[in-house]
Amino acid sequence: MKDGIPVLGVAQSRIFQCPAPRITVPAGRRVGKTTYAAVRLFRNAYLKPDSANGYFAPTYKMGKDIMWTSLKRIIPACYVAKTHETELKITLLNRSFIQIKGCDDPDKLRGPGWDDAVFDEYADIDPAAWSEVIEPALSDREGTAAFLGTPKGYNHFYDHYLLGLSGEHPDWASFSFTTAQGGRVKRSVIEKARATLDLRVFRQEYEASFETLSGRVYDNFSRAPWPKGNCDARIVDQGGPLVIGLDFNINPMSAVVFQDADGWPQVVEEIELFSSNTEEMAQVIQRKYPERAITIAPDASGQNRHTSSPLGQTDLTILRSHGFKILVKNSNPNPVDRINNVQSLLCSGTGLRRLTIHPGRCPKLVRALEGQTYDKGKVDKTLGLDHITDALGYGCYQRWNVLYNLLPRSAPAAGGMHSPFPVAFEAA
Repeated sequence: MKDGIPVLGVAQSRIFQCPAPRITVPAGRRVGKTTYAAVRLFRNAYLKPDSANGYFAPTYKMGKDIMWTSLKRIIPACYVAKTHETELKITLLNRSFIQIKGCDDPDKLRGPGWDDAVFDEYADIDPAAWSEVIEPALSDREGTAAFLGTPKGYNHFYDHYLLGLSGEHPDWASFSFTTAQGGRVKRSVIEKARATLDLRVFRQEYEASFETLSGRVYDNFSRAPWPKGNCDARIVDQGGPLVIGLDFNINPMSAVVFQDADGWPQVVEEIELFSSNTEEMAQVIQRKYPERAITIAPDASGQNRHTSSPLGQTDLTILRSHGFKILVKNSNPNPVDRINNVQSLLCSGTGLRRLTIHPGRCPKLVRALEGQTYDKGKVDKTLGLDHITDALGYGCYQRWNVLYNLLPRSAPAAGGMHSPFPVAFEAA
């Protein structure tokens, strides 16, 4: 897209023309939610002088990464009075502004009122950000709101979606678009995703389907021998580089040891230490795998968490001091995304199993994958099975992330190796 106001697609235009004050849009990937949000915010800011218009993302960083560049690109310079880089805020010549906000801490959103609020990836946002903060801040200005995102279970996003479908709430309207309906992604790419992802994940990510979170968390796992299941007693440590997923919980501290087999993850061993710390875990790893190239994919909380070490080092600095490479983002992935990625590796929608585990050396992991369940839509942590599966999830998410189309070369092999506004409007 060149600089300037983009031409909206069919799906985007339908939402854009909807007059309802409250709009909910669950949509598949690449439908164009971000473009719609940017054009909507600019239109509303342009039409209403002195108005406050906000884009609300799950985190400040996510909002900046997703929206800031797009917003600056689509708003013609002739309308802009000032761009505030540090505040992620654009003020127009009519004194209206558009600002990007993160919802990590809803209380920090309290303050002046808003005229329009667009929530993106609303399923990942604390519902209190809307009900306790932003909704009251819209009331005195008769403000409008839109809720966009990919579904993630039957949560508050689903509740909003139902409001627009019921016909009993005239202020609410709901739309739903699949990736195919968005018209921006080739059919061949969508079919490749169908073959790569777990079927439930594909429906959620590409068909905007609200999928239930109940029963077993990892119901794609089978202890049957590969390729019918995920267990493969033929797996042999090849002596090459290792990736280790690591959960920093103290009791137990859990690690899952992977090797890459033709582009896919093989789990060669599990490690659990009780009443331990990061220094001890690092020493155990070094003793087990001396002179090896090791990358640790840890719980992101290790960037801030201080161990019991008298030096007060963080967990990550301790791991680096032992010569390990670290593969971690600024924050942990959403648990649903992490689980969905593991589910897709365990079994795709076409039955392909790309994550394999040595059952004899990983009995606790096998037990956890079979026994971990949901309780009221959330992972039941009272069972004590979540730490080893979290370690598995961190490693898979950082190194073998099929949700973001980081597609390896092949499946495991046998034998254990594997411009002007599209809709015209006028200022009042």
